[in-house]
Amino acid sequence: LDMLAAKLGKERATLAIYDPYFCAGAMKRHLASLGFENVYHKVASGRSWHSRNRHRLSCPPAHTTSVYSTPASTSIKCEDFYQVLAEGRVPAHDVVVTNPPYSEDHFQRLLRFCHSNAKPYLLLLPNYVCGKDYYLPCVTGSSRKAAASAAPRRQEPQYLCPRRRYNYWTPKGLRDRNEMNKHGHSSELGHRTSPFLSFWYVDLTPALSHAEVEASWRRAVPAVGDRCTLHKTRADLPSAVRPSAVARGW
Repeated sequence: LDMLAAKLGKERATLAIYDPYFCAGAMKRHLASLGFENVYHKVASGRSWHSRNRHRLSCPPAHTTSVYSTPASTSIKCEDFYQVLAEGRVPAHDVVVTNPPYSEDHFQRLLRFCHSNAKPYLLLLPNYVCGKDYYLPCVTGSSRKAAASAAPRRQEPQYLCPRRRYNYWTPKGLRDRNEMNKHGHSSELGHRTSPFLSFWYVDLTPALSHAEVEASWRRAVPAVGDRCTLHKTRADLPSAVRPSAVARGW
């Protein structure tokens, strides 16, 4: 994000970040703690709301959150991303940063949006997504729906992989208590789970080419250390996280 902000001539506080999916608000609080204050992310709370809308929620990895519970008095400000998209009400933004719900057809719909949106994006997704038949057509623009849009073709995204598997905090009240107890640790942050291997799918074009991102990443490695690695294509992913479909050359 710093790389993108510098390219656009902005500071952390002015870079416009868009997270289309609403949740308990930890993503927005965490980014604000890092200085990214211009974040569009709707916040929702309340046990009754959670029970009705659990399929629409998703949450960032545990290691990136400092607090997850949301006060019961917080007002409900959720909105349906797909309705916003259909009505042409997508807010102005510089980059999409999100971890979408892991159910229904959210992955395909989000990938198609990111292609037609023609803006930089960073998506935290399970590793198996890049092995699906729909994946490359959606992200490159070769699918029928993508081809019907005015957006130009895009390259396959780059992949930013953590050395250690991400854990996630699911807000309390979101899922059945008995179900969550099976997954282990609980705290004031919620219930810790790690259902899938996941990493970041990154495409900062048209602001930054893949080559520019790779060059900047090489310069940043001394400061970042070995906490994560950048990969050019699916085939370059570490064998431990590469989907079996990709390993077979699909």
